[in-house]
Amino acid sequence: LHEKIELLHGVPGLYVGNVQSNDRLGIPALKLNDGPQGFRDTERPGTSTCFPSGLTVGATWDVSLAKLWGNAMGEEFRAK
Repeated sequence: LHEKIELLHGVPGLYVGNVQSNDRLGIPALKLNDGPQGFRDTERPGTSTCFPSGLTVGATWDVSLAKLWGNAMGEEFRAK
């Protein structure tokens, strides 16, 4: 129960949702951001792209567009 609570309870940090790691289960620490439209970080301020939300992309029913959207977000997030 203690481990489950730790995964659901945030820890202080620069992001809205910081989750501490669980070494026993091999779960790394997580830094969750506060919105689907972009990823802010303190090292490169002002570099967040405003992506459309997942709901907006899904409403298009365009699978190739959804793949492009996901790839673009993933590339930007990974670069940061």
